[in-house]
Amino acid sequence: RLFGFPRQIVHGMWSLARCLAELAGRLPTAYTVEAAFGRPILLPAAVAYATAKQGERVRFALNDAREGTPHLSGMITPGTARESQRRWPNTNRTV
Repeated sequence: RLFGFPRQIVHGMWSLARCLAELAGRLPTAYTVEAAFGRPILLPAAVAYATAKQGERVRFALNDAREGTPHLSGMITPGTARESQRRWPNTNRTV
């Protein structure tokens, strides 16, 4: 409630990590992840997870199980950060 939500929420980065964990053992050694966050997941919640292969890339999505509202969508692209930098300049930062 501190941030204006009516109930507790699931953190978006936890949701992203959980989506990637579902693909454990099927991910390439090096890859880049792009994610877009939609509506927050208010607890309690039921969500639906889906993946689809597009060539070498894998798309994934996390939606509300009842209404289909998107919570998270993303894509995994095989390759190193250096290779990704050529495709998507100014998106990879070393901190």
